[in-house]
Amino acid sequence: MIESPVLHEIVAETKAESLIMVLRARFEVVPTDVTGTIRLLRDLGELDRLLVAAVRCHDLEAFRGCMRP
Repeated sequence: MIESPVLHEIVAETKAESLIMVLRARFEVVPTDVTGTIRLLRDLGELDRLLVAAVRCHDLEAFRGCMRP
């Protein structure tokens, strides 16, 4: 498989925006520090892990606890 930095960037941005969409659907308002941190992530595995956390967490504070510093 060919590794493409451009494709990786597009996939990461798409996953980040999907994650933010899930958070907004669940919690309505998502603070800009959370969305900003998510938008900086480029590790696809981390974005997948956070997407699962966004679905499972009971509230936004629990999700914040899942975010790594």
